[in-house]
Amino acid sequence: MIDCSNYAIIELLPQERREDKMKLIFCVKCQKKHTSDWGWTHKKWDTPVGVVDGWGCNKHPTKGHEWTTDAIREGRRKYRKELLQSHRGGELSKEYVEAYPNQVSAMIKEGVTTKEKVKNCKNVWGNDNV
Repeated sequence: MIDCSNYAIIELLPQERREDKMKLIFCVKCQKKHTSDWGWTHKKWDTPVGVVDGWGCNKHPTKGHEWTTDAIREGRRKYRKELLQSHRGGELSKEYVEAYPNQVSAMIKEGVTTKEKVKNCKNVWGNDNV
């Protein structure tokens, strides 16, 4: 028996589509076949059927837990105001407007933003930087 744990499972498409020379690759993570042959990782994946050692596509966003020290967390709380950015995803930050009213006035004078945008801005940071 051949050990195939280090290889992706590849199947050829039916005869009518073989002219495209496309392959289907089975992903052990999402249990689907993909036509893309790039963006694959071989590792132990946590799947619904248990831990599987094999190839999986990198289309699965994983947001892991951030391991940091209490000193770093405390520094983020202490210097939260200094860490604020004026925009997030192109949207003006209400937290920034409230923390730095003088800079926002300068931004309006320079044409970076408008009074309407300042008036309608939303909290965009939440607790992300704490």
